[in-house]
Amino acid sequence: MQTITQAIVLSKVNFGEADLIVKTYTKEFGICSFLLKGIRKSKSKKFRPSYFQVLTILDLNFNYRENKNLQYLTEARPAEVLNNLHLDFGKTSMVYFIAEILSQAIIEESKDETLFAFLKDQILQLEKEENYQNFHLNFMLQLSKFLGFYPDFSLDEFPYFNLVEGEFQLKPTTNYCFADENVSLLKSFHYSNQKEIRLNKEKRNAFIDFLILYYEVHLQGFKKPKSLEVLRGLF
Repeated sequence: MQTITQAIVLSKVNFGEADLIVKTYTKEFGICSFLLKGIRKSKSKKFRPSYFQVLTILDLNFNYRENKNLQYLTEARPAEVLNNLHLDFGKTSMVYFIAEILSQAIIEESKDETLFAFLKDQILQLEKEENYQNFHLNFMLQLSKFLGFYPDFSLDEFPYFNLVEGEFQLKPTTNYCFADENVSLLKSFHYSNQKEIRLNKEKRNAFIDFLILYYEVHLQGFKKPKSLEVLRGLF
């Protein structure tokens, strides 16, 4: 079935001497991976390797084959101009971190246009954002809405947050119940604009570890992103 749809690049892997395998999240089909034959050596302008940097938003034309692990592109071109994401080292580091989170968290092949719209909007926000030190923290929290484990704040007057249940409690019931500064920050990111929250590097790193633990509890096989250490040094 010949298809035209938008896609967000999640990862790319060199394959053989000249090929590239690109994993994307598409608006029409959800997760789709493509084999780009000869792209790393070809002089053709049909596909440029620069089009497939992570979190690039693309317009794709391809013949979708159901139940196939790899699709074959007919045409690809950038749907949005994203210069800052790949020129600003801080944003580039954040892009790789977010892409790693998405590659692990989104495993369903079925489409979710609401999730796609959220991801596209977040990428465009990061492109133009000047105060983005907390962007990845807010992103992980907001993404949990689409993954099914956004915290329940209905009882947030209670001091303990249970990572397993995703809710606030009066008393701890497991080793995954916390009542510390990270729990206070969780409330702050829920109720406030992330740009208004002032954090030093130590507090920011502690909170990202808290969010990653939350993801590990709810997503089987989720692992700490390799790009996290770069972010720790920058922010």
